Amino acid sequence: MIEVLALLEKESDESLFAKGHYSWTGTTTLGSYAVSVSPSHYDWAINKIKAHVRALKDER
Repeated sequence: MIEVLALLEKESDESLFAKGHYSWTGTTTLGSYAVSVSPSHYDWAINKIKAHVRALKDER
């Protein structure tokens, strides 16, 4: 993960957040890809799981 962060820190805001800056990202941005592979993605998943567990407990 440290290597990925080091690479991203070298990028400008334009290259991270402008759609189409890199053709291989399609209709998204490099920054969106970075969020998808970062710990924030796991935080999102954990929150979804916790909400689902709460909902199941409420059904009982």
